[in-house]
Amino acid sequence: MSKTLEQLENECREAYTKYTDINKYERTYNDVKKALKTISVDIDEKIIFCTEFIAGTASIGLFILTNRQCIVTKPKFARIEVEYYPFDKLKTVKYKKTLIWSLVQIYVDADKDIEFTHSKCDKIVNIINDAINNYKYPKKELNEKNSKVENLDLASNPDPISELERLGNLLEKKLITDEEFHLLKCKVIKGL
Repeated sequence: MSKTLEQLENECREAYTKYTDINKYERTYNDVKKALKTISVDIDEKIIFCTEFIAGTASIGLFILTNRQCIVTKPKFARIEVEYYPFDKLKTVKYKKTLIWSLVQIYVDADKDIEFTHSKCDKIVNIINDAINNYKYPKKELNEKNSKVENLDLASNPDPISELERLGNLLEKKLITDEEFHLLKCKVIKGL
């Protein structure tokens, strides 16, 4: 099931105004609505970022970033062309600075790559890369590790040296990972 035009408009407006350092213009969304009518976003997908870019001579495109894909809309003659790029199809995202302008460059698994001009390419590339990392490595995994560390309960052994020995034994027996050991060790040391 896809989001309605009203949902898309509200989420895009929110994502657009969230990044005032990148999107400096107050939008009425009358011109953006035309582009939003052509796209489809699943109901469980969250729009993270939205910006306009220079799509050619005197034409403006719309770049939308969700928690799963990049969506690019460009005016093409009398219609709007929409391209969807799921994160698992993307190779790299970087920006190229030239004397005249900067380009956001998104390299795709397919033969096609995305390039667009924007005045804040470096910031856009950071936002895209963060979204891709959050997609590939969800924060849920980090929360599970943190809860595992908390479950080992440092308070049960108040003696720091005994606690460090106990942690060393757990690491040696491979009951905790190196990362968990270092987190717990730091907690014990901070408690001194």
